[in-house]
Amino acid sequence: MNINEIQLNKRTKINCYRIIQECINNTIKHARATAIRITAELRENSLELVIQDNGQGFEKNNIHHKAQRSFGLLNLQERAALLHGRFELETQPGHGTKSTFRIPLHKQDLHPSIHT
Repeated sequence: MNINEIQLNKRTKINCYRIIQECINNTIKHARATAIRITAELRENSLELVIQDNGQGFEKNNIHHKAQRSFGLLNLQERAALLHGRFELETQPGHGTKSTFRIPLHKQDLHPSIHT
């Protein structure tokens, strides 16, 4: 089964949508980027979402300070956790930001018509 063939259930779709929306919002508000790349790939029994920009990036050591001022990063962590997934952030000043979400897919995460 490839990414174009899967149908996620409503809960998974909404959370994936909100993850992508928050990453785009963060890029627009903070990154000064000229491009955003969004990819979704099926990897074994998981969905991998990658949102990457070519913006200014930031010092990863300041992430806890940023999280206290903005709920964006906290929201991303919480949404990944709701899906029993992992959120990884790669960034450094002058080199953009890459957010990777690995979301395990189980039968209950797929639309019911897939199971029949």
